[in-house]
Order: sequence, then structure tokens, then C-alpha cells
Amino acid sequence: MKKIFYYIVFVITSLGYNSCSDLSDLNKDPKSYVTVKPEALFLSGQKSLADTYSSTSASVAPFRVLSQIWANNVYTDESRYLLSVKDSPGGWWKSIYTTSLVNLKHSKEVYTTSFINANVLKNNLAIIDIIEIYDYYLLVNTYGDIPYTEALKENNPFPKYDDAKTIILDLLNRLDTDIANLDPAYASLGNADQIYNGNVTRWKRFAATLKLKTALLLIDVEPELAKNKALEAVSSGVFESSDDDALFKYDGASVTNSNPVWQTIVQAASTGYSPTQFYISTLKSYNDPRLGLQFVKDIANDYSGGIPGQGNNFAELSPLSATWLKNTRPVNLLDYAEAEFLLAEAIERGIAVGGTAEGHYKNAIKASILSWGGNESDADTYLSEPAIQYSSANWKEKIGYQKWIAFADRNWDTWTEIRRLGYPNIDMVNPPVAANGKLPQRFYYPPVEQTSNPANWSDAVSKIPGGQDVVSAKLFWKL
Repeated sequence: MKKIFYYIVFVITSLGYNSCSDLSDLNKDPKSYVTVKPEALFLSGQKSLADTYSSTSASVAPFRVLSQIWANNVYTDESRYLLSVKDSPGGWWKSIYTTSLVNLKHSKEVYTTSFINANVLKNNLAIIDIIEIYDYYLLVNTYGDIPYTEALKENNPFPKYDDAKTIILDLLNRLDTDIANLDPAYASLGNADQIYNGNVTRWKRFAATLKLKTALLLIDVEPELAKNKALEAVSSGVFESSDDDALFKYDGASVTNSNPVWQTIVQAASTGYSPTQFYISTLKSYNDPRLGLQFVKDIANDYSGGIPGQGNNFAELSPLSATWLKNTRPVNLLDYAEAEFLLAEAIERGIAVGGTAEGHYKNAIKASILSWGGNESDADTYLSEPAIQYSSANWKEKIGYQKWIAFADRNWDTWTEIRRLGYPNIDMVNPPVAANGKLPQRFYYPPVEQTSNPANWSDAVSKIPGGQDVVSAKLFWKL
């Protein structure tokens, strides 16, 4: 790991010349790279995704705050749903499009012209494509319609916005192609891949699990298609254990290559965030062993959190645990616990994926507890708690609350699962003080789009329910 350097890279095109007397030669730096290695481009794109997904920045990813895992202590704008103050919609958009997707695009281009084994190339391109799909999954399920088919084209500064549902369907088709193209008999990206170290079998399971996740997103609007795609995903082979977890690894030897939460809370000594009292109280009411694994007791020798929207005193509240603040803590992009929750939901949706909803639900919870450092005994005791017992009668609430807890450090996904399943219903059970409306259902488009791509922005806004670019508008999959 320490031998891998993360690059913020760009493609440098070499200048041709006709003779040694060409004065343009004088402008060349003989020590600079003429071409960028595709491995560096790939790694930069992968790391950019992990950094953005796990970011604590209120100008990029305020999702732990929106989902009330964390509360703002001083600047309470995001807690009160005032996203325009630091423009997180603009930051999230820019971080994914211009850092992760651009580098992945160039990585594909350079790999395509590289002299490597054709089967290895096919694996490499499929893995890059899977990460691109993950990027677009984040974007389309944050904003709705977005630039897609015309995105990232240097000769088109005004890309059209594609229909969100059409994009989701295309992402599923791309996953089908990538799953078919991945061949474990051949190598891939090696240590340029800081998630699976080039393990093609695990990338294939990742793609299948992402396909299952995407299929269930469509279950209320395209039920038959969703069921078929879910069954195909399970047949392809989704995650089988926590060994399959998609964990981007960090290198604590340098600040910029360390975990983003550590960078903010420890390195920058930020006191801007504390857990919410709502989250702490929920863990207490469940006798959840993750309470002591995620947090440290406060000055009163108890666990306590802040109130969203009112401002809080960091010194009086429970800090994050050493586990959460480890500089080498990997970023979790997709894991076995989520796969098991998805399988439990699939059964409740009438999809015959095997097993029982209760069994998958318990597997998911146990995997989450173990991932935070708990043990089998902790998990078994927790699963025997009356409040944790599974019930098909209110399966959305059961799965929703447990996903919320399991996703404590999953940032965007925590907010998205609340939007999708409806639990916990923050608008009812714990609305922020002085909230500006209800929990955002989407991000508005970046303000810069109004000036840089006005015609296409205006067309996209006209298709939003109500014709207004507002955070209260629901995405197509939320009926």
C-alpha cells in the first residue's frame, strides 16, 4: 500500500514537431510525463469516489447530518435543510463528475490503446465501467435527470439531461455486460485497485450485488422487470460473506491518503459534529452493542448526542470512537450486510431469492455488528432483544431502522434508504429545530448549471414534478 501514490492526474498530450529546429521544443519539460499510466488514472478515479462518498464536508456530502446520524454543533444550516449556504448540491455534482468520472473515462481510453492481453483488457474495462456505474447511480438518485449520454464529451459543453428512469435501465444493461465480460481466469488491475486488488471474482459479485440493489430501486415502478433483474443478480452470485465487502483501503502514512473522517475530526481537530441524541437514544433503547463500538462516553460517563438544528456543545457530548476515527479505516461502498438486507426485502416483495426474510435480516445485523468490532455473542444477544425480533407485518420499519444503524458510516446510502423505505421517518419522530421544510428528497441542480448550461437545465427542471428545482420533489422511484 505504501508503494502506491495517489495522483490527481490529467492527460498531457504530446506536441508533434517536424525538425529539431522547431522552437516549440523549447517549451517542453523533459522531466514531465508525456502520457499518464492508466493505472494512475484508474486509482485516482477510484479514490475520488471513495473520498467523495465518505466526505464530511458540508459543501459536498452532508448526508450523515440529513439522516441524523450526526448533528451540526455550530453551523446548523445542513441540519435545518439549508443546503444553499455551502452548496452541497454543487459540490457533490462537481466531485463525482470532474474528479471520479473524468479520471475513469481517461483510464478507459488509455487502457484501450495499451498493449496488454485482450482478456486482461476486457477485465480492466469491465471493472472501470462498474465504478462508473456506481458513480452514475449516486448522481441519478440524488438529482433525478442528469447529463449521461452526452456527459464528459470535450466537444460538447452543453450536455442534455437524460431521463432518470432511462438511465437506471441503461445502468442495469451495462452491469449485465460487465458481469458477462468479467473472467476470473485472467488477471486485472492488480494493486492499482485498492478495493479488491484486482480480484475478478469479487468484482463480479460486486456487480451482481449492485444489480440487485438497482433492481429493487425499481420495484414499485417496474415490478416485473425489477423481479427478473433481482433473480438474475442472485443467480450471478451476490456477496456471500463479509470477505466480499467493497472496502477502499487508506494509507495512514500521509494525511491526504488517510480516511476522510480522520482528516476532519482528528487531523483538523474539528468540533463541528456530534452524534444526534435521536441516534444515541435509539441504540440505547435496543441495547445495541454498536453504541460502545461507535462512540465514547461523555463527561457525565454516559452516551449523549446533540439536537439537530439548535447547535450543540461538542465538549459535553459523546465523541466518535477510536474505531470510527482510525486513519486507515476503509471506506465501505457496498457490503455483505447490505446484500443480506436486500435479500430480506426481495422476499417480502415476492421475489424467490432463497432463504427467509427473517434469516437474511439476522445475517445482515450480525455482519454489521461484527464489522464494527463486536463478536458473535454480542450479535446473538442483540438478536434476542424483543424490539429486534423480525415481523413481516412491518418489514419496512424493521429493515429500515436496522439499515439506518448498519449504515451509520455509509453517508449517502443512509439518507437514501430513509427516502426509499421511509424509516426512520425523521419528519415525524425527530424533526430538526427550525427546519426549512421536510427531509430533502433530492438535491437541486448546481446553481452553475443555470448559467453554464441554461437551456438543458431549464428543460430538466420543467420535467420535475411541479416544474420547480426544489429538494421536496420526489424522484421517479418514490411513489
